[in-house]
Amino acid sequence: MKYNFYIEGHFYSKERIPKIYIEKQYFQSKPNELYKCCVTGISIYFDSINIFFPKGYNIDIDFEKLLVAGKLLFQTINKYRNEIILNEDEIEWLGNENSSIKLLNTYEWIIKDFIKHGLYIEMDEKEEVNSKGKIDWNKTIKNELPIIKQGQFIYTNIHTKKTKLRTDNYVSKIHNNIMVECIEKLGWLFNLDISLDYCELDLDKEKQLVILKQKLNETFKERDIQLIKKLISIIENKTSDLKNFEIVTPYFYTIWEEMLKIIFKHDHSLLRIMPKPYWLIENKKNYTTQIPDILIKNNDDLIIIDAKYYSIEFRKHNKYPGWESIVKQLYYSLSLATKFKNITNLFFLPEHLNSNFSYIGSTSVEKLEFKFGYIDAYSINIDLVLNSYLTNNDETQLLFQIIENTKVINRDEI
Repeated sequence: MKYNFYIEGHFYSKERIPKIYIEKQYFQSKPNELYKCCVTGISIYFDSINIFFPKGYNIDIDFEKLLVAGKLLFQTINKYRNEIILNEDEIEWLGNENSSIKLLNTYEWIIKDFIKHGLYIEMDEKEEVNSKGKIDWNKTIKNELPIIKQGQFIYTNIHTKKTKLRTDNYVSKIHNNIMVECIEKLGWLFNLDISLDYCELDLDKEKQLVILKQKLNETFKERDIQLIKKLISIIENKTSDLKNFEIVTPYFYTIWEEMLKIIFKHDHSLLRIMPKPYWLIENKKNYTTQIPDILIKNNDDLIIIDAKYYSIEFRKHNKYPGWESIVKQLYYSLSLATKFKNITNLFFLPEHLNSNFSYIGSTSVEKLEFKFGYIDAYSINIDLVLNSYLTNNDETQLLFQIIENTKVINRDEI
């Protein structure tokens, strides 16, 4: 397999991009004949695996580390789509009706089943008399007359059962071959460090389906029923060869926000205390709401975090979070000023760091800093965020380290 690596928000020449991704608008044309990457995720396209990393990532690292990062990214998006209620825009990309997501759900079940049970097998059961094998006492007692000796029943003929693995089983071979392709294309994403050999199978898809459906009607084991149904689904699916499979989204900013909410323990109940703006029309108030991204209460203090999904490259081009982002965040703090002793206002951006966080700078309104306060911007190590989100790790101690850091910032340097 060939690997290609991209970063959302970065620009690439047309020659570096498969044509299909331009047609799908994963890359959008910009001046100077460059194309901007607009998605994050994993896409398998024929013989290539394409990884679209989030904003703030660095791909100038070892190949093996890139694969680890790609797997981390896949697991993050997969967890997010399984645990969150997707908004209307996200459903088209990550919802269960998306053909690639349907296929992913099926293969994910197949992989987990394989890890737990291995390949599908069938055993031939042979019944014999006075032979090696497991004694079938029910059949022995039912069919044989015992000899009574010293008050004990002695059976001269013992019925036994012997099981033997069937090596010519077509269902096993079909399962094996599907797993071979699955391991080749998806194994690295699901930690499938195992090798299987392809089985020669002189059956077209129609004949394979006939065999599977016949076996489905004959089996009564719940696991076998579910497995065979999944195998049928894969073969019936025209894209079952995994040549065009992907889990990508142009809405990774919602995942970034959700991850920060989880690891920093956003207190959803605090939204109830947010003052409500309103329109007064014909003596009737029509309310709207203030919805900060993340709210955390610490004794008598409040922490307000805005999850900014900006490329850290903005520092090179002087494209900072705009006035609308700043004034909204300042107003959150101002409207809650009487309810808390201290309020800390923060912007958190993703970046590939060697440390856990890095201070970027501060923003406020000139000559009104005392009234409005400051918003301090930090980049957070994106690998730490992904790992902590996947493991449900509590990072509130890291948050308190960042707050302590804000207390020693020299505002005169701004």
